[in-house]
Amino acid sequence: MTNYREKLVKSVETIERLMRDNFKANETPISFTYGVQTYDLRNRQARVTVAGLISDDYAWHHAEFNHTVKAAYYSGGGGGEGPVTVPVDSALLDRLSDILLYEELTDTSKNKMTREEYPIMSEHQENRRRDSEYAEVLADSYDSNGVNQAKPERRHRTERDNRFVEKEARTKNRARKAQYLKDTSPGAVVTYNLYDTGGVLSDEFVDCSGLGKRWFDEMSAVNETEIIPGNNEEKAAA
Repeated sequence: MTNYREKLVKSVETIERLMRDNFKANETPISFTYGVQTYDLRNRQARVTVAGLISDDYAWHHAEFNHTVKAAYYSGGGGGEGPVTVPVDSALLDRLSDILLYEELTDTSKNKMTREEYPIMSEHQENRRRDSEYAEVLADSYDSNGVNQAKPERRHRTERDNRFVEKEARTKNRARKAQYLKDTSPGAVVTYNLYDTGGVLSDEFVDCSGLGKRWFDEMSAVNETEIIPGNNEEKAAA
């Protein structure tokens, strides 16, 4: 397998190099030898003949290789559908076929699409042409200055946005839950006997009296806010 594929690779790379270096340089013949025959690659018909010989040679050796693999499999007692065959190297054959259209694929004229009756674009030319195309629906909303006059639409969250929001929400919920548990968890239980204290309540118990009111008076932001009635409220009160 390696020998006949390497032969195809070498032939394709040699032809591509000769065409790239000599096709636009001058008008002299571009000689390429395959087997015992020499061909002028500047002539399209000669390139067709060379490409046919190379592809036929590759296809014959490729089929022979797969046949040998199958024969060895079945002779060894194998059954069923047989072994997996080696696929044809379509990429190399595509490169070989591109050589037949070398004039068209290497034509970089700006008016190529309007000058030729049946223009042929290379992959790079087609991608560049598609990159400069715009959908026809844009004419319905964009004015001559390029400003979009369509009704604005709210952007929907992407998956990345949703992951960020969920991460922030989980962080806040975790902190809020920890603070809630801290504020609502009961304190340590202190036990004492009034017989031992002579009926006197402990300082901890006495200090809790009015604790809620003290918190409201000392820590609430409500008492720090002064509400000044406006003119309308004064007139209404009058």
